[in-house]
Amino acid sequence: MAACVTVWLKTLALFGVIVSRTNAAVYTAVPQSNAVLKGTTVIIPCSFSGLSSSDVVVWEGPPNFRITATGRTVFKSFSRHRIIGDASRGEFNLEIRRVSLEDGGGYRCTASSADDAGDALLTVIDPMPGPPELTGGEYPVTAGSDLMLRCRSRGGHPVPTLSWYNGTRLQGGVRNIRVNYPPSVLVPEPSVHVIEGASANLTCAVDSNPSAIVSWRRHGDPLPLKGLESGPSFLLSKVSRQDAGVYQCTADNSVAPPGYGTVTLDVLYKPWIDPTMDEKVTVLNAQDDFTLECLAEGNPKPTVKWRRKDTSLYWENPLRFHRVRYDVQGLYECVATSPGFKEVKRQTFIDVVGKPHIRGSPSSTATVAKGGAIRLVCDVVSDPLPNRIKWVLQNNQGIEKDLSSVDEDVEIIETKADQEMSSSITVKKVGSDREGTYLCKGTNMFGTAHREIQVDLTASQQPMTIIVVSVLAVVVLVAMLTLSFIIAVRKGWICEQKFPDAADTPIASRPIPPAPKYARKPRTGTNDSGVEDLMELQELDGTLKPRPPPRVDKEWTSVGLSYPGLVHSSSLPPYSTVERDRPDGEDTRPSSRIIEEDWQAVMEPPVPPPKDGARRLLRKDIARLDVVDERQPGSCEIF
Repeated sequence: MAACVTVWLKTLALFGVIVSRTNAAVYTAVPQSNAVLKGTTVIIPCSFSGLSSSDVVVWEGPPNFRITATGRTVFKSFSRHRIIGDASRGEFNLEIRRVSLEDGGGYRCTASSADDAGDALLTVIDPMPGPPELTGGEYPVTAGSDLMLRCRSRGGHPVPTLSWYNGTRLQGGVRNIRVNYPPSVLVPEPSVHVIEGASANLTCAVDSNPSAIVSWRRHGDPLPLKGLESGPSFLLSKVSRQDAGVYQCTADNSVAPPGYGTVTLDVLYKPWIDPTMDEKVTVLNAQDDFTLECLAEGNPKPTVKWRRKDTSLYWENPLRFHRVRYDVQGLYECVATSPGFKEVKRQTFIDVVGKPHIRGSPSSTATVAKGGAIRLVCDVVSDPLPNRIKWVLQNNQGIEKDLSSVDEDVEIIETKADQEMSSSITVKKVGSDREGTYLCKGTNMFGTAHREIQVDLTASQQPMTIIVVSVLAVVVLVAMLTLSFIIAVRKGWICEQKFPDAADTPIASRPIPPAPKYARKPRTGTNDSGVEDLMELQELDGTLKPRPPPRVDKEWTSVGLSYPGLVHSSSLPPYSTVERDRPDGEDTRPSSRIIEEDWQAVMEPPVPPPKDGARRLLRKDIARLDVVDERQPGSCEIF
């Protein structure tokens, strides 16, 4: 029974092997060893069939079969490597461009479910710069003496094989003659630049016979290195800025002299500002030549500048002020910038302290009219601020008096903001007792500052003000009267008197003269003509004159005779006399009388429309007249 179980288990195991083999990936091309010339491009083949989605293709290579790529992704440290080929056909060929000596070594291509296909060796050939050197036969020798010949090659990779020939034949029938020579060191990359945190591989190419032992050390560092030495290579997995320096490789094969080579490791890192820089610096106001330096490091060496916070104002490092003022106070940033890295900033607050500083000139003069008011302002900047700004009046006799809001005619207002303090004093009804020098004083722990304002009294401006106001009132009144007259003319309230044509009614050749001066007495209510109806009009200060009575069909010679209150009966000559004196229609009156009468008629000012009461009186008097005024259509009355 046990024998049957054993056979059954073996059968299941065999079946599992067969199934796993059926699902495994198979190489269609395996890596092949190859030799390639330095600086050229080489392709190492590797392809599979039957890859599943879970299979991962991995490439490993020098140094020490380090993982180079997974799938079709190549690690960043292998910038000259890439995976090429048709992915759908399972091709994962490794291409290396510009092959260097460190690319030489074993390569391995594997898949998760595929069997190991073995390693491929890549040999990088670096030709010798010239033929071997033969020494020892420079001088003739005597026959039978010993002759020491030395054949030495320099450079080349792999190490050249030296052979001796006698003419065209190998010496003694030996194809290879082993010649011992001291190490020769060649450094492929004398300077290596690495960002902090990345890995670095330092390499020295050594040529010697027999093979030399290579050791590494850093100049000026007696401590053992923390990296990994692997023959001619030295690996630092994660470099820091402390690892930067000059590294030396020494090759020794007991054939003097030993060989040496140096590699400079340059570690790049972001800027770094000294954290011991003070966050707050206190400086005295009015101090000369103040400087503040920002210490910063970085590789490449950073550019350091100062910037005022939240502005675009920059200064060189160190920050320097030839003379410190209160407006220097603020928050400043030290900004360090290196190519390829973000800028680094550190802040410090510059606090300016000192005795008060009063803005404006130390002294000034102000004038005020006697009895008027004056307001004086004093702005103080300081740190710390004074408890208050003191106002002092020094009168013309040199006596000083402190001023405060307790005084009836004094009002003092103070405001504070950060480093600034403002005080205003208003003095009402300034008299001789308030004339003099006003001093505003600010005091803090560092000292006192003051400002002087000389206040002088001037004569009162009240008479001049009255004159100016009076003149303005007259100008406004004249303008209003002129505007009223223009409006009255346009509205038809005031217009020219029109008379009938000469063909219809004879008209006097001149206007009716006004009443003689003796015919009316202002403010008396009497009239020499005996016409009682005009008394009410005379009581209006003589400013209203009745219109001429209507003429109806009467002759022009009767005009005025029926209205003795305006024109005396003796003021007009008989008709025959008038006609006789002006045969051609000309006025033959004496020139003096013409001038007097015409002057009276022309210079009489226009009479404004009467008020309602005056109109009623005028209508009453006109109604008593038995003469009807024949007016032309469109004419208007003149009052």
